Amino acid sequence: MLQALLGAGSLGEPELARLTGSDFERLREDMPKLAESGLVEQTRDPKVLCPFAAIHLDVRLQAPADAA
Repeated sequence: MLQALLGAGSLGEPELARLTGSDFERLREDMPKLAESGLVEQTRDPKVLCPFAAIHLDVRLQAPADAA
C-alpha cells in the first residue's frame, strides 16, 4: 500500500484498493495503523495521503517466545 501511495497524491479507498488489489476491509484495518505510525495522513475529503517521496524502513521481525 505504501508503494502505491508514494508520490500519488491523495487517493480514495476505491482507487487505492484497485491499485493494490486489496479489499476495503483490509484497507480499513491497515490505514489507521499506518496513520498512527506517521506514514500516511487521512485527509478531510476522506482520502489517504503519503506525504513522502521515499520511505526507508528498518524492521526487525522475531517469532513469539511460545512459537515452536
